[in-house]
Amino acid sequence: MTNARILIAEDEAIVAEDLRQTLVELGYDAPSVVHDGEEVVAKIGELRPDLILMDISLAGNIDGIKTAEKIHARSDIPIIYLTAHADDDTFQRAKNTDPFAYLLKPFDPTRLEYAIELALCKHRLEAKLKESESWYRTIFESSGNAMMIVEENDTISMVNKEFERLSGYAKEAVENRKSWTEFLMGNELEEQRGPKGGGAHCVPPHCETLFFCREENAKIVYANVKMIPGTRRCIVSMSDISDIKEADKEIRKLNTELVRVNSELKREISERKNVEKKLMHQANHDSLTGLPNRELLIDRLKQAFAFADRHESLFALVLLDLDNFKEINDTAGHLAGDILLKDVALRLQQCMRQYDTVARLGGDEFVVIANDIKDFHDIDKLDEQVRS
Repeated sequence: MTNARILIAEDEAIVAEDLRQTLVELGYDAPSVVHDGEEVVAKIGELRPDLILMDISLAGNIDGIKTAEKIHARSDIPIIYLTAHADDDTFQRAKNTDPFAYLLKPFDPTRLEYAIELALCKHRLEAKLKESESWYRTIFESSGNAMMIVEENDTISMVNKEFERLSGYAKEAVENRKSWTEFLMGNELEEQRGPKGGGAHCVPPHCETLFFCREENAKIVYANVKMIPGTRRCIVSMSDISDIKEADKEIRKLNTELVRVNSELKREISERKNVEKKLMHQANHDSLTGLPNRELLIDRLKQAFAFADRHESLFALVLLDLDNFKEINDTAGHLAGDILLKDVALRLQQCMRQYDTVARLGGDEFVVIANDIKDFHDIDKLDEQVRS
């Protein structure tokens, strides 16, 4: 039972009201009763019914059959005819409009309910079928491969645009006019079909074969044959081998180029990282000695304060400069002075621990940060170690 929306088209008011009451008792929604055929057509968009109970005899200029024709021209709403007339002419006219049922008056509620439910069920199935066919046709037309649907008797019933391009034939010249055997031929196909022949369902699902075009030249194609479930029909998909090989060639070319570009990108990234690392080092280290400069020293000093505060420990900050360094520069030259500064920097690093910091402030001035000092006596020892 469904809460379907049903429109009643009946010219006799008493009959219409009785029918509406019956529908409500059966659980349907009957929002309106219409007596005139033109009015029925006009109210379709407003009421949007799921089904119409249509009396063949209606008031106005058109009867129920003509009304149904007008409705079918703009929508697919299922219609059930109600009539007290059973003559052949009326029945044939009604039949031509493809109704979902034809009930003779009088009828009981059970027969009415069965007719309504069957009509609604059939309409839902037809809607799903149309949706499915539309979906398959979309795939059929946009697959990128030449495709044809082959009937059990070998006749081609449908082809797509790619088939037209591959074969050189318009679909009007092929559909329901030609056999698939006029296009495909090869040893593998012939062996599978045998001397007595057979439909496309007899051929292997995947094979390479010859495809004969309109200009009587043949192409090698890769054919893929699939049965349509529940039928003896087949879908045959064909790909031009030359296109496949050309595409494969292009793919290999693109893959080679991709590998080259990827390698070049990795090299550039590596070089950029090295440059950034070098620039970062230059920004934070003395260019002559390689020791931390003033900027990095300040950062290390902040770390030392934080460590000492967190661990309740001490650290030592030692300032050093070289006696008579100016005289060395004046007498022996700046090159000798630079060698001396490098040697002092190396010696300081060697006498300090790995987690201590030796930095150069500039000129002959150096700074040592000694972390995690146990007591003040260790500072004296550190001073002696530096001086020695």
